[in-house]
Amino acid sequence: MRISMVLFPRDKRKIDIDNRIKSVLDALGDAGVFTDDFQVDELSIVRGVTIKGGGIRVIIEQIHSDSSESSSPQENS
Repeated sequence: MRISMVLFPRDKRKIDIDNRIKSVLDALGDAGVFTDDFQVDELSIVRGVTIKGGGIRVIIEQIHSDSSESSSPQENS
């Protein structure tokens, strides 16, 4: 599973975006999006622009395993 987040601060105060991650993942788990955050294979967090009231955009994508993704890269000789 791939989760991408854009955090929109409510004001110009300094915030550590990494402090926001766990509560969002916990909320997604409580909502039944996944049973364990161990299921998250990719996680992307970006700080967005300041907006009144703040907010977050969350995009959840299922990652399908593909045999070409699991094969080792070939070297050029």
